[in-house]
Amino acid sequence: MQHLHVEVRVEDLISPPPDMKDCPHVHLPNPAMRAFIQLKRNTGAPDAVILAWILAVMAASAMRIARVRAPGWNAETLALFLIAGSEPGTGKLPVYEHLIPPFRDYDKASHSVYQELLMEQEADMEAWIARKSGLKKLLRDLTSSPHLEDAKKADEVEKLLKELVRRKPKQVRSRRLLKNRISVVQALKALNGGQEAMLLATEEGAKLLNGVIAEDVDLVNQLFDGTEIVYERNYLDLVITAPLVCLCLGIQPGRLSALLKKYALDASVSGFLARFLVAVDRDEGEEPELDYEPAWGDVDTLNALVSKLLRIPDDVGDGALFEPKVLEFDLEASTEFKRIKRALKDLRQENGPWHGIKAFARKAIKIIARLAAIFTIFKDDQSTHISKETLNDAALVVEWYLHQAKDVIVNESQRVAIRHLYEKLKDFYRDERRQGHNAAWISKTYIQRHAHMKVDVLDPLLGIMAKHGMLREDTRNSSRAQYVVLTEKYF
Repeated sequence: MQHLHVEVRVEDLISPPPDMKDCPHVHLPNPAMRAFIQLKRNTGAPDAVILAWILAVMAASAMRIARVRAPGWNAETLALFLIAGSEPGTGKLPVYEHLIPPFRDYDKASHSVYQELLMEQEADMEAWIARKSGLKKLLRDLTSSPHLEDAKKADEVEKLLKELVRRKPKQVRSRRLLKNRISVVQALKALNGGQEAMLLATEEGAKLLNGVIAEDVDLVNQLFDGTEIVYERNYLDLVITAPLVCLCLGIQPGRLSALLKKYALDASVSGFLARFLVAVDRDEGEEPELDYEPAWGDVDTLNALVSKLLRIPDDVGDGALFEPKVLEFDLEASTEFKRIKRALKDLRQENGPWHGIKAFARKAIKIIARLAAIFTIFKDDQSTHISKETLNDAALVVEWYLHQAKDVIVNESQRVAIRHLYEKLKDFYRDERRQGHNAAWISKTYIQRHAHMKVDVLDPLLGIMAKHGMLREDTRNSSRAQYVVLTEKYF
């Protein structure tokens, strides 16, 4: 008898967490919120992509002018690491192209200044080389002289030469904020050469993450923490005292899933990924219907604010050294911060909602503090204190990202496992049918052995498949199901 076969994507049986909330763009500062709405309307891009890019440009423009000091902490950098997962053709490029102009304009202006400084440096270097050559020749002449007074002069000239070498003109380097397709070591070399900050943005997130995980996890962790980096490898000797690096990585969901599956049990990798705000859009995506001449006024307003913040460190004048301000929490916000910190600790305990993503929940409080400072700057760049309201806005954005991480990290592993189990059950069913056996009945012991799953992993997956009518568990002869009965149309 021919059975009706129903095609099924079993990974779709694992739904997002029931308490998953809508994108929290309403908690962004007003210029950013309005830009988000306009970008969504004009590009149709996924929420995860738009939010990641807006947060990236906000962080990259704010991290040069301020730090944040939470109760009981030292001052922290405002750098953020973000991963936005979406399928090709979902409108990512227009979002990037409309938010990145302030950085391109800043880099273009910086390059003009760099060219002027380079000409000055070349003149200084020529004078330095001439002076060095003259002292060396004089030293040779004096040391070859038989006169005692020339030997004394030689000592003085040698001291002058050593002092001159120590005062070699510093090499001028271009300070481009925006970087694409750059390795971690290349980023370190740029920072070592005088680059004070960097927005590293790439759609090749999978490639960069794989490279980092293979070699540079500790280095990137230090970039996030803003701590001193000493790099002595591959004939390089680099020291970066206070790195400021913001990462925004685009990645296809399938590649992120493969990466998570490969490194699921590696604690160091989990700790590294926990420094990221991760969100994935799972829709295949359609070409959005755009207005013929869409308005971009709100995006332009946000970009103007970003441009203003980017220029602040360069506008001190008179060769003065810019000193970033330190934002602190006001009294109400300090009390609220401590409450949020305690709540996050409780929620990552064994029965809490964040237990499956403990590493992410541990880092969340640090990211909340950074985000609260960034939001404060975008509300009022003269402010030095963070309010309770702004802190709670930041906490709600990070909470949304924790839900996203839970779906990506916990549910994605289930999606991979249920796909594997389904393929094993389908192979069993078809083999038994070919042999003329009752293919719908199968023992759980057999499933455990051939799917290489322990019962505590297998039972929840069978429960999900039973809930969707793909099988039922047989308990007639025992209080505990020993067999499953497959619903034949699915296999």
